[in-house]
Amino acid sequence: MKGINDKKVKKWIEQNILISLDQLSLADAVVWHNLAEEETWTFVRLAEYALRLRRKRMQLASPVSRREIDAFLLEFRVKVQIVRDRFEELPSVALFDFGGGTLFKSEPFRQAKMLYAERVGMA
Repeated sequence: MKGINDKKVKKWIEQNILISLDQLSLADAVVWHNLAEEETWTFVRLAEYALRLRRKRMQLASPVSRREIDAFLLEFRVKVQIVRDRFEELPSVALFDFGGGTLFKSEPFRQAKMLYAERVGMA
């Protein structure tokens, strides 16, 4: 994953900007996961690009603060993780925007929250 080609990832983002979480393939989730693990700043930059592009395509307001972007990045990282970890019955929420209550109330998210919290000693 080192030295990932930004152009290829941006092209993938542009072609998949409107997909939902339940449409993200395991293979693509693995790529995003590895990017987050190995090239965190590239992951952050490309995920922020995707959020801004989706908002523009949907004719929605751009993120207004760094806090909003950071919140999205955390949520996006969890979305990628639950697909990579093969949780089932993923909700149909925007991949590149907030999932809101639909995501947070979903069974995969609740299970992931318990599993991941235990891993980092937060349970």
